[in-house]
Amino acid sequence: MGLDEKTFEDILVKYPHLIEEGLVLEGRQVMVYGRRMDLLFKDTFGRQLIVELKGGPIKDEHIGQVMSYEGSILSHGNPDLRIMLVGTRVPPNIRKSLDHHGIAWKEISIDTLIEHLNKAGETNILNHLSAEAFSQKTEGIVSRYVNADQVIIDVPAMLIRINKTYRENMSAEELFEVTRGIWRVGPKREIPRYAFAVFKGVIKEVYRIDRWLPAGTLEYKHRQMQKILNDFRPTLKARWEFDGSLVEDNIRKRFVGKSCAHYFKQGNASPTVYVNC
Repeated sequence: MGLDEKTFEDILVKYPHLIEEGLVLEGRQVMVYGRRMDLLFKDTFGRQLIVELKGGPIKDEHIGQVMSYEGSILSHGNPDLRIMLVGTRVPPNIRKSLDHHGIAWKEISIDTLIEHLNKAGETNILNHLSAEAFSQKTEGIVSRYVNADQVIIDVPAMLIRINKTYRENMSAEELFEVTRGIWRVGPKREIPRYAFAVFKGVIKEVYRIDRWLPAGTLEYKHRQMQKILNDFRPTLKARWEFDGSLVEDNIRKRFVGKSCAHYFKQGNASPTVYVNC
């Protein structure tokens, strides 16, 4: 299962600019030339745009479905009527097929929806996003790394699990922020020279640790870490954050994308693990 299509439809009805700027809604679940279409808009140039929604990845069979729709439209002599396929993911091979057949498409990821709804303060709509969509998204990310090569870490390092804060499309700056703080660590923190950002047992990035500072000393620019900092504010005295920088490319190539899951003992819930320390 994926994102509930009614919820997806509700969001795009309210925020059509996520599909394309300048759209005006003309109807939802409407009959067009004898076929039921999910959404009907008028675009900036006054042309009608039919949007066929899929609450998950676009698949091969969806291409045939849209081509059939287009055949019906063209048979009625309306060349100005456009049709677009919209899903939460459009795989590269599907993109090539759609482009080859001249079919418009739009990928609106779950992350994009969540980010927009958060900014808009749409708490009620956020609550209706299906749990299955998040589960499927996480499983998809994990499956791509399940066969990652194991790596032997031969430098003094702290492995930091960021499973709860990592997003696949987060910026480099966001990734650094969620890795550098804020952690409940003891004096042993001074030994490792490197911090490894680890998601589901796979190394996402490596940073050089320059110094450790009391939590809340450094500036956090992104909302996610600002919220975490505020949530932990009553216990900040017991927490730390590190200042540092991205390591050299030769070190990154050795470790990034490799599995370090074997360093985490089963049953150990701590987000941090020391290696060679």
